[in-house]
Amino acid sequence: SVAAAFLLMPKTKSAKRKMRLSRRSFKITPVRGKVCVYFPAEKEISELRFHIHGPFVPELSRASIKATDANQTLYTQLSELVREALHAIRDYGLLTPDFLGTLPNTNDNVPERYCLIREAIVEEMNGKPLVPDHNSKMHRPGRKLLQARAPLKGLLKETDLKFLVGKEVGRAHWAIGAIRNSDQDRFLRDLDILTWDVDEFVGCIKERSTEDWWTKAEPEFHAWLEAKPVEWHRRFYALLYQELGDRRGLHKLSRSSIVKLEGGGYSTGADVHFHTGAGGPGKGFQFVDKRVYNGGANKKERVEARQFLEGVGVRDISDEDLVLQILNERYGEGSDDVGDEVYAGDFERFVKVVEDDPD
Repeated sequence: SVAAAFLLMPKTKSAKRKMRLSRRSFKITPVRGKVCVYFPAEKEISELRFHIHGPFVPELSRASIKATDANQTLYTQLSELVREALHAIRDYGLLTPDFLGTLPNTNDNVPERYCLIREAIVEEMNGKPLVPDHNSKMHRPGRKLLQARAPLKGLLKETDLKFLVGKEVGRAHWAIGAIRNSDQDRFLRDLDILTWDVDEFVGCIKERSTEDWWTKAEPEFHAWLEAKPVEWHRRFYALLYQELGDRRGLHKLSRSSIVKLEGGGYSTGADVHFHTGAGGPGKGFQFVDKRVYNGGANKKERVEARQFLEGVGVRDISDEDLVLQILNERYGEGSDDVGDEVYAGDFERFVKVVEDDPD
């Protein structure tokens, strides 16, 4: 018969004393895998991180496995055994994110005859619910998962993914993350997990919220945003600034109707102003909801949210803005006579603006 053995280690000394087989007290740990023919073949290197056994035909020295077709059936049987083992390990509660580092990846120098085992593992985890999701509460097939960096995963829940990309790509769950270039990360990259990170999120926002002469934002997209609390909007804007601000990429969203307005609704940044405070001008202007950049305990988040809003065109009310407002309201087609006193005051303001900025 063939066999595979994973190293099971207690997480704590108390777990070692109790010897209870559970996810909370034990974990599977990588080990330099040995190849055994009832005894270790000392010079046989599999580059696996678990042990395997089979009644192989060895070399005469019995220190390594002979390269012969007679052994091929055993490699096939081992690959099928490890497939089955993955399900058992999951059912024991031991298929944790750390366990993924025990599995071989394409960066490992696995000899060709053992690659069959690696390929079987990848195929099984792509097609069966064996990959831990972002919260490590469920296991899902690799080809049903999305991958992104932690900030975006924290912003968008599974219900959000279902709305944003579920119909388009048929996936609505985050995969577990990993330390970059760790064995766990390399194995995850071998799976058919689709990368859907900030660039893809920005593209989705542009597609669904652009406002121009020939395009209008999707009402469903605005309804989705409207259901989010103010705190979420603050994190949303701060995240976009972190990802696009340093690369001067905020112009990509300059026509996106995602600026939350005071009193409800959304608009593009160029059509919105920061609130000047009590007693300031208000009629005829749209103001951003100041809670998205003024509230919350996280100062860095508040600052970045405001920097995002400035980057997409939100600005303080200027003298030029006031002049345009006055011209539209009092001197547009069909306007009533404003009287000499009001006219004199307006004209004085117009002269000052032109003197300050002749262009």
